[in-house]
Amino acid sequence: MWQRPAGWHTVDHGWWPGVIHELVPLLFLAAFVLLAVWAVRRITDERRLVAMGTATPVGPGAADAAVHELRLRYARGELDRDEFVQRVRDLGGEGPEPPPPTPPAAA
Repeated sequence: MWQRPAGWHTVDHGWWPGVIHELVPLLFLAAFVLLAVWAVRRITDERRLVAMGTATPVGPGAADAAVHELRLRYARGELDRDEFVQRVRDLGGEGPEPPPPTPPAAA
């Protein structure tokens, strides 16, 4: 068939090229799958979404987040003290003690 010129010879590289040609695509596939899993978990991470304000908390920490929001509203002056205390108690949080009753006016 084809005749090679004089001095031309073939080189046997052993079994490494076959292994490399089989592993490299598998490594790229594994890296792609890991990247996809990481991206999906990052996008759907509930704590990060709640911290960014794009999701509402659900579960045991929900009351804590609601009390935190009430504290912010109280600090901004949107709630008066009585309303703040009542709402914190309704949510099951520990709020400040209610103010002492005012003494009756002397006649």
